[in-house]
Amino acid sequence: MTKTRRITIFASSEQTLAVRRTPAARPSWCAVCAARAVMVTPDEAAALTRQSARDVYRLVEAGALHFTEGQAGVLICLASLAAGSGFESVAAAAGPAT
Repeated sequence: MTKTRRITIFASSEQTLAVRRTPAARPSWCAVCAARAVMVTPDEAAALTRQSARDVYRLVEAGALHFTEGQAGVLICLASLAAGSGFESVAAAAGPAT
């Protein structure tokens, strides 16, 4: 009688995303969160979520993302972007809004 061996292999991976704070990605007031939040441009939001800028604008128009409009143009709340896209680690990596 021969013994059979069972080998189980588990593979895991880890992904890190760094967000550099540019002049456009600055802490600002998010009226919906009622708190200071890091705000990013739609192009930066698109890069973070691997979507097109057009898709990000659709989410803004649908009210799925918190945003402000000002002299710098449309700025999107990073916390709402993280909550809506499964990128909670993005908001944590950005650190607290100061």
